[in-house]
Amino acid sequence: TVEVDSDSGDTIDSVADTLEARAAAYFGGGVSVEKIDGDRLEIGLPDPLVFPDLFEAIGNFEFREPIVEDGLMVCQAAGGETFPAETSSLTIVGGEDGAVEALCYSDQLVGSAVWVPAEAETASGDTAVLSGRFLRREGTKATEAPAGQGPILELYFDGEGGSMFEEITGRLVGFSLAFFLDGVLLSAPTVSQSITTGSAVLLGLQPEESHVLSAVLQGGDLAVPVTIVTGASTPD
Repeated sequence: TVEVDSDSGDTIDSVADTLEARAAAYFGGGVSVEKIDGDRLEIGLPDPLVFPDLFEAIGNFEFREPIVEDGLMVCQAAGGETFPAETSSLTIVGGEDGAVEALCYSDQLVGSAVWVPAEAETASGDTAVLSGRFLRREGTKATEAPAGQGPILELYFDGEGGSMFEEITGRLVGFSLAFFLDGVLLSAPTVSQSITTGSAVLLGLQPEESHVLSAVLQGGDLAVPVTIVTGASTPD
């Protein structure tokens, strides 16, 4: 059972649809999500607690770029002071709970890269952050990379998103473009050239992580947070 952080019937229905879409993407269908009491939904699985990231992730997927000054990345040390660093010093390391961190180095300091939302011009001429809303969600899929290189997550943009991605990667050649989900860094590959294909590949994920992330992106963002409060019996 999951508890929805809202008392609006329309919001709860929206959350139910999103969770059901995620479950369908992950399990291949056959998992129902039903309203059972006020702000609670029952997911037709023996124990949804086994899949917290699938159901509790808000799903806010966005791209971020480093702050660059005079050709150097801006990094922040543990004490809060900022310092410049060569982009070649950026190192992705594993953190707590399977998270990753982007560390950068100068001659005397070690810190974390400072990221800002990656923005580009939209079709209407406005500026927007490149995020999951510009993905063709049905095209997102987790597959196995050739030659045993591990899982990859394939992302495909809509027409507007593809143009934005081209603009962003064009200005970041030689620097990193970071992928974030709900404010947590997933990966930060170095851009080698402007990408004009309207697609991206996310590497470095664990097999289960890639399948869950694919399902979250296919199912869409949650309108409000949810909390898994108990396991649930599979509905008849």
